[in-house]
Amino acid sequence: MPADLHDNIYSTNNGNYYLSSPFARAKYSLNGCTTMQVYGYTNLDTYNQLGVSKDGVMSVLDCGGAGHNTWDVDVTGARNVEVIASAEGKLITTVSGTFINAIRFIGGVATKIPPTAPASRVLIYGDSIANGWVTTSPVSQAWTMLLRAHIPVIVDGWGGRTMKENTSTEELRTALASLFATASPSIVWISIGYNDYKNSSWSAADFGTAYADLLDKINAALPSATIYAQTPIIASNEAANGLGDTLGAYRTVIGTAQSTRTAFCNLVDGSAILESGDLYDGIHPSTAGHAKYAAAVKTVLGL
Repeated sequence: MPADLHDNIYSTNNGNYYLSSPFARAKYSLNGCTTMQVYGYTNLDTYNQLGVSKDGVMSVLDCGGAGHNTWDVDVTGARNVEVIASAEGKLITTVSGTFINAIRFIGGVATKIPPTAPASRVLIYGDSIANGWVTTSPVSQAWTMLLRAHIPVIVDGWGGRTMKENTSTEELRTALASLFATASPSIVWISIGYNDYKNSSWSAADFGTAYADLLDKINAALPSATIYAQTPIIASNEAANGLGDTLGAYRTVIGTAQSTRTAFCNLVDGSAILESGDLYDGIHPSTAGHAKYAAAVKTVLGL
């Protein structure tokens, strides 16, 4: 099993497989290896892929269904390979996803490349839109994944996630900020809020109060980091939810929270990132939409 994983802040060894953050990677330098055997586990019936990058060229390992899977990957002539975990979803009490179990090489010498803590690293806090859920190729085409061509990226996100489940109390907000600090990011990008709106999880006012305090908690835990507060991207239906708040109301309270924290937090208008034609299902970006999303974030970060 990989003892540690790149771009990962969970890496919890559950015996048979690792629960890892989206796009956690294992990297190797190869000399004369011919075959890489990849062992994976998924508890998803769909969107259950691992990615393999051979000298920068991406391919996808499809699981086909829930359970354990093994692949023999031809790595003849390859100098560097990465095995990349796919997007995660969130069940009632269990994180669901496709996880790296073990990696074995045949022929030659494979050297594990340990993860480092680079001076520049982005931690993205989000939901399914951030982790690539519901795209044609979640492993390689999510905006967060595309951004990693320019800067190291950690994604703390899963499908269906609300902000409320992590930040409903001051203690939870402190714990989440402390978790973020373990990754030592120089940038924290917050891209969340749609599910709180859609599920009527919180009123816009309560969401905004917690959001503002979370910004303060992140700043206290990571005083040298720059925070980007991105409002939700457009959706095909932004009408009032069961609490009487439109998606625009959640955007407004994010802007209000940021307006008194300009010393360490920048506002990003998520509604200007994509247009309706860039959405796959009225909520999630299409593959082309993810590319457009990544380009917009790259521009904001000056990469």
